[in-house]
Amino acid sequence: MVLTNNLIRKHKGIISSLVFCPDHSGLFAAGTFSSSIGMLSEDTGGQILMYLDDVKGPVSQLLFHPTNPRLLFARFRHEQSLYVWDVRNTSQCYSSVKGPITLSQPSNQRRYFDIDSSGRWLVDGDQNGNMNIYKVDMLQSENKSVLSFRAHEDAISTAVFRPTKAMVLSVSGSRQFDVEKTGNGPEASGDDDGNIIEISDDEDEDGATQSAK
Repeated sequence: MVLTNNLIRKHKGIISSLVFCPDHSGLFAAGTFSSSIGMLSEDTGGQILMYLDDVKGPVSQLLFHPTNPRLLFARFRHEQSLYVWDVRNTSQCYSSVKGPITLSQPSNQRRYFDIDSSGRWLVDGDQNGNMNIYKVDMLQSENKSVLSFRAHEDAISTAVFRPTKAMVLSVSGSRQFDVEKTGNGPEASGDDDGNIIEISDDEDEDGATQSAK
């Protein structure tokens, strides 16, 4: 199926995230900067089947659970938390992953999270350079991280699992402004680095262990 301008016009706002269901059913979700998430299908020519309720803001990322495709995860601008919907009941949010409140002001920076191929672990970075790992099956009962550690000195923009090995790749960096360096206005500089974290599959009493390379 080709995504046309007609489809974009039916789904009001700039489409900021597009994700296909992993069960190959042809179902996919589209999120916009106008704070809407629509469910669509290839079989109906991309017609919007339904909208998700309780959307928290402009959508920055959507992700289906890899082994339980009825669960759709979403991240929004200015939101520290992740939110989960059961697409069989779009009228309310299924669960949420509450991130640490580390900013005094909202941020427009995109941050990407990931779920490993087994569907067991969710990894997410925060604005202070901390890596947070959650057990997906515990999100409804206890939505706090089972492992959290400092991985970078700057905001983590991306954290993804390696598909074939228990490792996490993370990327950090944000634009820094030093007003005192120049009298003509703020000077911008980048501070980027990357890190690879090896996640042990053995659990201790706290839930998970990690080692960094």
